[in-house]
Formats: sequence, structure tokens, C-alpha cells
Amino acid sequence: MAALTLESLFEIYAQEGQQDYIGEPVSQLEHMQQAAWLARRAGASDALVLGAFFHDIGHLAAPEGAPRMDHLGVLEHERLGADLLRACGLGGEVAELVELHVQAKRYLCFARPGYAERLSEATIDVGAIIDYATSFGTLVLTRAYADWSSPVNAEYQTQLVARAVDLVQLFPAAAYGKNGADIRLAVDTVEDMFRLEDLTHVVIVAGDSDYVPLAQRCKRLGRYVVGVGVSGSTAKSLAAACDTFDAYDTLPGVTAPSADTTGTRKSRGRKKTVDPGADLLERALRLENDKEAAEWQHASAVKSLIKRLDPSFSEKTLGHKSFTDFVKAHPKVAEMDESGNIVLIRLAADG
Repeated sequence: MAALTLESLFEIYAQEGQQDYIGEPVSQLEHMQQAAWLARRAGASDALVLGAFFHDIGHLAAPEGAPRMDHLGVLEHERLGADLLRACGLGGEVAELVELHVQAKRYLCFARPGYAERLSEATIDVGAIIDYATSFGTLVLTRAYADWSSPVNAEYQTQLVARAVDLVQLFPAAAYGKNGADIRLAVDTVEDMFRLEDLTHVVIVAGDSDYVPLAQRCKRLGRYVVGVGVSGSTAKSLAAACDTFDAYDTLPGVTAPSADTTGTRKSRGRKKTVDPGADLLERALRLENDKEAAEWQHASAVKSLIKRLDPSFSEKTLGHKSFTDFVKAHPKVAEMDESGNIVLIRLAADG
């Protein structure tokens, strides 16, 4: 292989990095950024962080006609990637890590029962994202753009439909080609802003710098732009273009998965409660606390948020004469202060 430079590697990422990552809702580049970020957060060595960042570059740099593994990418991409790194002067440990990462994954799948299932079952809590968006006001339009015929994306359909999200079907032009989600989303958003003048906020759930022009246009049209992305794989330029930007892992109700070497998988997401009313109250209080940065919240504001989270909510249907009675019925979730003219609520100490 001819001698290359480090700049050559980043040119490959710039030109090919937005390819789909074998059907997952992230690009190839985002997948490798996430891997590097997780390695760095775990205190790994510089070589291991670089190995994580470059581990799948063989998928992007494979020559035309390279054999593929059905929908799983390029066959022996680990060897192609390692050879490319050596040609660019990143030999030694970094290239060795890239060359062995497939074998390492196979070993873990064999040696740790449940490891493969945890890889495939890692999902996003769509409800937590929608709840967060609801904290800014009534949701007028909610859309999700994807190829819903893909098994990976199809897993989210139940969550999205249950929250009245409009599913926009996109058909990829070619295998591993960048889909048109970003273009379609941007066009629809700008059209909606001109069509619906009362829209005040735009929430963009993405991490791609391609959405920077959209965020800037929304702000120029007088809308407040909220961004939500995954830590370690969100472009800094996108975060800077938004009025506020939050990492998915920091959203109220989202909990990071615990380290688990036994093969059993702990659920990711909000704590489930037997009483749906208690769950709704807790979600609303956590969202208000995060938004207002205050311990005590106005009861009226909490009730309004609950109604936005679940329009069917009625304290009378749940057997309570008033909203304050409803709150008092859940002392393990919330505490009340009725000493003043305004009724205040906060999360219980053990809530």
C-alpha cells in the first residue's frame, strides 16, 4: 500500500463518514466517535482511544468491489483498517487493536453469556426525549425520519406511535449510502415555520453538523432552538448553533446502563412504577426541576405539564377530588407546601 498521511484518514471520514452504520440509527463516523468517547471516559490509554476511533475505518476505505458480509459491511474490514493505519504511520499498538477488534468481540460473545444480546438491545428511550420536549410547551408537530422497513428502526415504531409521532418513511438510494433524513427534516421544518406562525420552539434530536444551517435558520426566524444529542458523537458546531443543547444521557428519566459482566442486562430508562399516576407525577416534577432549576414548583405548573405529558390525565378519574388530593395520595413521590397563597410541590426526599 502506498504511503499515506494522517490527513488522508480524516479525508476518508469527511467523504465517507456519514454512511449508515449497518442499519443502526447512527452514521459510521458517529459510531466510532462514540466508541472513542466511551474509551476515554473509562480512562483508557491514548492508543486504545485511537484504536476505538479508527476501529471500523476499513468499512469506509475498502476498495470498490471488496467482498461484503450481507448487511454487516466489508469482509475483513479489520485487516484493511489496520493496513491503512500502518501506511499512515499509526502502526504498533493502534493498528494491532484495530486488527483484533473483531476477534475480541467474538471472544466476548462466546465467553460472556448475554453479551451479544446487550449489544443488540441497546435502545433509546424515545419517551424521555418526548417528555423533555413537552416541558417547553404543547407539542404541535412530532416527526421521526427513517427507513422503517429496517428491523433496527422498526423496533422503535411502537414507542413512537404510542406517543403520536408521525413516522416519515425514507427509502435509502443505495446500500450504505447516506439517507435523505437530514434534507427532508430541514425542508419540512422550514416549511412548518412559515406555515405555522405560532411555533415558538424547535427541538432537533441529532448530532450531525449538517443540521447547523437548519438551527441557524430557525433562530433567524425567531424560534428557540433546542438540541438533543449523544455525548461524544455530537458535532460541537451543532451544539453551538442551538439556543440550548442537552446530552441524551442527562435528560430527566434517563439512566446510564450499569456495568454488568454477568450477562444479565439491566433495563435502561425510567424507573417503572406500579401506579401510572405516581409515574406521571414523578416525571413531571423531574422535568420541571431540570427546567426551572428550583426545588419547589408551582402546583399549577406541574399539573399543566402533566396534562401535556398525558392529555387523558384527570385526577377525578383516578379517584381524587382535586389535584392537591392527588399529590397528597403519593407521599413517596411528592411533598406539598400549602403555607402560602400558592401551593408548591417538590420531589419527596426519597423520590
